[in-house]
Amino acid sequence: MTDHSITDSAARDFIESHYGRQVGDVEYVGEGAWSRCFGFTDRGRSLVVRFGRHLDDFEKDRHASSHRSPLLPIPEVLEIGQAFEGFFAISTRACGQPLESLNTEAEWRDVLPSLFAALDSMRRADLSRNRGYGGWDARGNAGNISWREFMLAVGEDSPASRTHGWRRKLADAPGGDALFDAGLARLGELVTEDLNPRHLVHADLLNRNALVEGGQLSAVFDWGCSHYGDFLYDIAWFEFWAPWYPALESVVILDRFEEHCVNTELQITQFDSRMQACLIRIGLDHLSYHAHTGRLDELQAVAARMEPLLS
Repeated sequence: MTDHSITDSAARDFIESHYGRQVGDVEYVGEGAWSRCFGFTDRGRSLVVRFGRHLDDFEKDRHASSHRSPLLPIPEVLEIGQAFEGFFAISTRACGQPLESLNTEAEWRDVLPSLFAALDSMRRADLSRNRGYGGWDARGNAGNISWREFMLAVGEDSPASRTHGWRRKLADAPGGDALFDAGLARLGELVTEDLNPRHLVHADLLNRNALVEGGQLSAVFDWGCSHYGDFLYDIAWFEFWAPWYPALESVVILDRFEEHCVNTELQITQFDSRMQACLIRIGLDHLSYHAHTGRLDELQAVAARMEPLLS
C-alpha cells in the first residue's frame, strides 16, 4: 500500500495497533506531493498522523519544531517510525484554513502582520550550531558551501534527486529548455559570492503548509523544502505565485512588505537584485518539477510567469 492509497480505515487500524487502544475521530485531512495526512483524537488530545515515503521530510519537521515560538507556530512532532511501505509521523494538530484559501484582500491584510512576524522569527532563528546553505538534513546541516552554490544547483539533474530525469523531459517541452538556460544564466549574474545571507527559509508556504485562524497564522508545517539562505526567498514565494491567487495579488505583497520594513526599521541591502534572483530561482525550480511530473499546462503557466522576469 502506498501513502496515497491509504484509506481512513487503514489509518485507523494502524494508529490503534500502534497505540494498542482505540482512538476517535479518524478523518482524512489532506495530502501533498509526498505524504497523506489523517487527523484523530487520543485521550482528549487532537493529533495528526502523516504517511509518506521520505523519512527526511518528517525528520526535518521534527528539527524545525525546535524553532517554534508564539510568533512561529510549528506543530510538535511527537513520534516518527515505519508504516506500510514507508514512514509515519505523529504531530500535534493545529486548527485553521490553508493560507492560500483566503479569498479577499481584507482577509490577507488581516493576516499579514502575523505572517510577517513569523517570517521575522525565521530570519532571527539561531543557526549557529548548523552549517551550510541550501536544503538541510535531520540534524539541521546543509551541504552547500555558499548561497550562490545552492542557487545555481537548481540546474543540476542529480541521480539522488526525487525529480531525476527532468532535464530530458524539459528538453521535450516546447521552449522550456531555452527558457531554463536563459534563466539560469541570469541567475548566475545576479547571485554574487559577496552576498551570502543565511537564514531559515520555509520555501513552500502556499501549498496547504500554513494555516490561518481568526486572522492569525496558526501553524507552519511541512518543512521538507526548507533551506538556509536569503530570507527574501519566502517573500518572493508569495510574489511569484500571486497571479494564481487573485486576493493575494490584489494585496500587492511587496508594497505591504515594504511598509513592514519601515515599521520595524528593517533595512535590506541590494533588495531588487536579491528579490529577482529568488523569483527566477523559484521559476526554474518549478520548470524542472513540472517537467518531471509531466504537467505541461502548469509548466507553460510557470514559463509565462518567468518571461517578464527575464525581460
